[in-house]
Amino acid sequence: MAISEIGAGAIAQGASGNTLQVTHGMTLVNGDVLIATVACNDNLNAIASSSSFTEVWNADGAPSGNTNQNSIWRRVVDGSEASTFTWTQENSQAWGLVVRQFRGVHADIWDVTPSATTRAASSSAGTTATSTDMTIVTAGALGLAFLWTDYTGAMTYSGPTNSWGTALSCETNWPLGTYLRACASSGAIGTAQWTLSASQDWEVMLAALKPAIGVVTTGLVAEYVGKLAKNGTAPGNNTDPTSTWDDLKETFDSTASAGYAWTTSSGWKGAGSAADPYRLQHDLTDAYTDPGFWNVVSDKSFSFEAWIETPAALVTTQVIMSEGQTASTTAASTLLRLVTTGSALYPSLAVYDDSNVSALVQSSGTTLSASTLYHIIGVCDVAAGYGYLYVGGSIISAATVSIASLGTLATASKSCIGARYRGSSTPATFLGGAVATARVYNVALTSAEVAQNYAAGVLGVATAAAASDRTCLIQFGIC
Repeated sequence: MAISEIGAGAIAQGASGNTLQVTHGMTLVNGDVLIATVACNDNLNAIASSSSFTEVWNADGAPSGNTNQNSIWRRVVDGSEASTFTWTQENSQAWGLVVRQFRGVHADIWDVTPSATTRAASSSAGTTATSTDMTIVTAGALGLAFLWTDYTGAMTYSGPTNSWGTALSCETNWPLGTYLRACASSGAIGTAQWTLSASQDWEVMLAALKPAIGVVTTGLVAEYVGKLAKNGTAPGNNTDPTSTWDDLKETFDSTASAGYAWTTSSGWKGAGSAADPYRLQHDLTDAYTDPGFWNVVSDKSFSFEAWIETPAALVTTQVIMSEGQTASTTAASTLLRLVTTGSALYPSLAVYDDSNVSALVQSSGTTLSASTLYHIIGVCDVAAGYGYLYVGGSIISAATVSIASLGTLATASKSCIGARYRGSSTPATFLGGAVATARVYNVALTSAEVAQNYAAGVLGVATAAAASDRTCLIQFGIC
């Protein structure tokens, strides 16, 4: 997934004052990364963000030997944002700040982190500012360059060299801060060099943003992603925001959800971040989602995938997602489930009829902790005659699969998230955990593809293009 820069950024400056503030005018989407640089004319000045930005780099006395302070900040958008971003400084000093917005950035953010090794500075006044070199690690990373100068008058510059691209400058009576960026696919960026219109001290910092890893799309039948919820547990701006959880591929839209109280204990919860993603909490009693019929299991290879927060109460078997309907020994459900044995919780991929459960593959040796976010995938590879279970991108168990067991699903046209269907067409074996993402494939994902989906993280979306066109999904994750 390519990183894109959104809009023209935001600039603000002041000759004095303790409050540093910019009205940004940005249209922000969860997962967007904001990079800011703040400069002030006091190297002993304590600067803090009141807009939840995290400081990445702070150089007191920068450029080397003078009285400036230059800093770099980051923020990942994870909910509704104020129209202004604010910093405070301990002492009233001249200041300048620049904020830029990026999309398609990995949850880890940095491919090359701003540090002393990517910094160059000079306290000997001159008209040429030259950066260090740096090496991009990940193809598609976006190189960033920050330039600060110590100058009390108006100044212009030319450059930089090596195709570093256009610049957004923040100019004040003091200081002059200039922020530049450029794309790079791999290998060394090369040095960046600016020609300054006046002789002065300077500091340059290089860094690079890591691109988000895309989710596998081959064979993807349906995708349900809580990441796109924006307003937490309160209804969004949709006509009917809490009655459905739509498929981002738009194949299984108008998915009926039932049994939710639409509170954090039975409904949406989370903050939209990688550590606390939006997810649909199930109550172990009657909450489930009916997407219709995926039709991926009968006599075919398939994969069930979920990012799930495990239940707090380890009581009984619980179904994450299922296809089929138990009516007799000639009709069954295939389940990605959580099994409890004593105090142990472990995942399982199984075929279930009204008489018995036939585990396709499970691993009682890999136990899961309660109230913990996990990435779990169950794969059935018909051609190989094997089933596989993965947790955290790694295989934990494999076993031969009875394809005959899957054939009983041919006439059982039901699918479900958070439960399974019995012969009476009523759900059972309810989940007590919270689902952040559920995906269904009509192919057997390979080990490499499973690892790719895990690396994409809980905020990864396979069908981002479709999602971006649907305001209701951006508002609440459901329609």
